[in-house]
Amino acid sequence: MAHSRNKILLIVEGEKTEPKLFEQLGKVKWNQSSELQIVDIRTNIYSLYQSILNLNEGFIDDSTSTIEVLRQILINNGRIEDAKRLEDKYPYIYLFFDLEIQDNHYENKKSVLKEMMNYFYDETENGLLLINYPMIESYRDYKEPLIDPNYKDLFVKVVDVLNKKYKSIVNLRGTNRNFSKYTTKEFELLFLQNLLKANHILGNDFIAPEYDSFEKIIMGQSVLEKQFEYITTENKIAVLCTCLFVFVYYYGKGYYEKLVNDNCAITKKHKNNELVKKL
Repeated sequence: MAHSRNKILLIVEGEKTEPKLFEQLGKVKWNQSSELQIVDIRTNIYSLYQSILNLNEGFIDDSTSTIEVLRQILINNGRIEDAKRLEDKYPYIYLFFDLEIQDNHYENKKSVLKEMMNYFYDETENGLLLINYPMIESYRDYKEPLIDPNYKDLFVKVVDVLNKKYKSIVNLRGTNRNFSKYTTKEFELLFLQNLLKANHILGNDFIAPEYDSFEKIIMGQSVLEKQFEYITTENKIAVLCTCLFVFVYYYGKGYYEKLVNDNCAITKKHKNNELVKKL
C-alpha cells in the first residue's frame, strides 16, 4: 500500500547493526518522503512476547497498544529519554526481530512466533512483524555481485547458530561491503535477492512472484512453517533477511511491479543458472 509523507516507527531488536542499517536505508530510499523514528528495543522477540503477556494478560483485541508495551519495556530498563520518543503518534509501525532459535525461554518457539505474527500483522494497527533467519546479519550472507545465484541454496546449521558461530560464518563466506555504501539500487537488489529466496523456500522457482504472492509471503506464515520444517527434519535454517521487505511493502503494488520489471534481466533465473523472467 502506497503512502504519502508519514511518520514511521521502526522497532529494531539490536543496538548497533539494525539502527545503522535502517538509517542508511532511510537516507537513500525514504529520504524526505517520510519521517522515520528508529528505536532499538534491545530485547529479543520472546522477551517481547512475555512483556505483552504480562501487560495484557494475553493477546486480546482490547490489549495495551504496541507503543505502550514498548514504552514500558524502555522505562523498566531505565531508558526514560528513549521512552519519551514514543509519545508521538505513529500511523505506521514495523518491527524487526531475529529468529533467536538459541533462546531458552520457550520450547515451542514456532507457536510463540505464530502468535506474534497473528498479533503484529498490520502496520496501521499493532504493527507489522518481519523476522530475519537466523538473524539480521543474513543481509550480507552472499557473494558479490547482487543477485547471488547461490543464495537460493544457502543454509546455516542449527548447531552453528546455537553455538553463536553465525556471525563468524558470515565474515568468512559473505560480503564485507559496508552498508553505509549501499545505494538505492543495491538496497533494491538486496530486497529482490531475499524475495526470490523466500519464493524458493516455498517450493517455487528462484524468481519474483506476483505482488499478491509477495503480500502473502510477508503477512502469511508459510515461510515460518517451512523454516521450522528445516530445523526439525534437517537441523538447518535457510538464510533469509526479510527486514528489507518493509520499504517495498510500504510503497505498494505499483512500486513493486516497477522494481521487478526494471530488474527483469536480474530477477529471472533459469535452471541452468541463466537469469530469466517469470511473466
